[in-house]
Amino acid sequence: AHIWCWPTPVATVASGDSLWRISQRHYRWGYLYPIIRRANPGRIADPDLIYPCQRLFLPRVRRR
Repeated sequence: AHIWCWPTPVATVASGDSLWRISQRHYRWGYLYPIIRRANPGRIADPDLIYPCQRLFLPRVRRR
């Protein structure tokens, strides 16, 4: 039997990335970057300081 599961959406920070850019790439709206920050409390102390190769969890967002 095959079991299918969806992979957890994770972004690996590249040089020059910001939470805004990651949010824009993943959600198509940069202003949703606080969702990424709230989902990664132990990894993001300051939203202006993220580092290359850092892996961030990207939660799903419900559409209204």
